Amino acid sequence: ARRTPFALRRQTIGTLNILMDAGWNLNCHEVFAFVLNLLGVEGEDAAKVMGQLDDYFTLRLKNIFQDKGMDYHIIDCVLASDTLNAYEEARRAQALIDADIMGKTDLLQAFTRVSNMIKGADDTDVNPDLFETEEEKALYSACQAMQVNLSQQYAVYDYQSVANTYPGIAVINEFLDNVLVMHKDEAVKENRLHLLALTYSLIQPLGDIKKLARAVPTDGPQAAGRRSQAAATSKMSHVGAAQRAARLWEFRCRKPAKKALSHEDSAFEFEVESLMFDVDK
Repeated sequence: ARRTPFALRRQTIGTLNILMDAGWNLNCHEVFAFVLNLLGVEGEDAAKVMGQLDDYFTLRLKNIFQDKGMDYHIIDCVLASDTLNAYEEARRAQALIDADIMGKTDLLQAFTRVSNMIKGADDTDVNPDLFETEEEKALYSACQAMQVNLSQQYAVYDYQSVANTYPGIAVINEFLDNVLVMHKDEAVKENRLHLLALTYSLIQPLGDIKKLARAVPTDGPQAAGRRSQAAATSKMSHVGAAQRAARLWEFRCRKPAKKALSHEDSAFEFEVESLMFDVDK
């Protein structure tokens, strides 16, 4: 009681449960901004308070999901979105569970590879006239075919159907295994990156899929097969992996051993480990 004299934790959990039970699609970030504006809090002070509120509410929502027995990988995935919408995130988490997303290792590995390639880029303007390979054409056609259904499913929050709408994982792997994205022609290279960004945008509304990929086994016949395929694609991948591995080593040496990693540092470390997994052996 002394640590929380105003029962903030209990009240926050109660508020989030009310939003989920009532089925209210409410963006808490917008509510926070509205209240701070009414109180006259602006500039850096407003940004600081917004960050604190976001962290506090997100942690309470994470606690609620954990109490429900949800897989922590799924929790991290759905809570990585740009908005804090308890009802919508609860529906996404349950949809991923119902769709057995953790068992779809091929999907998780494929989209993790795509995410590592685009590194956060979001330009999806693709020019089909610049395609040079059949893999590019096949991937673009698959994206166009999925876009129609996915847009309808996202519009009505039908996330279970969304999670089951990716039958063409093979076409993604065919592209990644056989197409050199970093083409010497800058226009071709950018177009291929845009195509990968378009591919990733199809699943991005579900959350941060790379959070789920952490649970994917890195041994066994299937994982060994993926490593062998990736290793055969390009020597440039090995060089890039070695360079980033060196950066990771320097990064680890700079960090105090007992200091917790920041979100950015953890994301960087996982990105390098994922890249090394893709080209190792």
